[in-house]
Amino acid sequence: MNDEQLIWEAYEDTQNATSVVVNAINTSKEKMLDYWNNTLNQRSMKSEMVAGSRYDMSPEQIENSLLNADWTPYSHENVKAPAKAFKANIAGYEGLVKLKTLPKDKTVVLDDRKNTGKVSVVADGVLGKKVNHTVILIGPHEGSEVVWTFHPSDPIMPSVVDAGEGMNGKEITVQEAIEMGFEYAKLK
Repeated sequence: MNDEQLIWEAYEDTQNATSVVVNAINTSKEKMLDYWNNTLNQRSMKSEMVAGSRYDMSPEQIENSLLNADWTPYSHENVKAPAKAFKANIAGYEGLVKLKTLPKDKTVVLDDRKNTGKVSVVADGVLGKKVNHTVILIGPHEGSEVVWTFHPSDPIMPSVVDAGEGMNGKEITVQEAIEMGFEYAKLK
């Protein structure tokens, strides 16, 4: 049995999984507070920073919901090591649209609002359906486990497009986004 299998088996206990998530949230607040706050703001319908899947709660209410949830280990094809996924019953709204469903000449924006160094695609659109679960992804950062992201609904593959000079805020067409390798746009 390798170390990853041992770690994953330890997460199979719900109480332990909840502790892992709470510890990662607290470490995120300690080691990367700006990123943590940007992530909370991006997920709140009550924020001007909102994009993607979101909650009808304030950033503070979202944080409290995450800290007080019962988390269980979660497996999904779009979660790759070293990330670890957990799931809880926190309802929210899907905020993604497949680019291939949009007009090819529609303008979208490249965006790195959480300062990850990678851009996502953001588009105007209608918010998706309500879902009853939240997924949180935890991974390594400076020798500790931190929250990489969280959102209502299942995960998609993360962007691999660097937020190089002039990329953040750049307007492109849906066709150009597809050619860059994007499959989804976050709705704002």
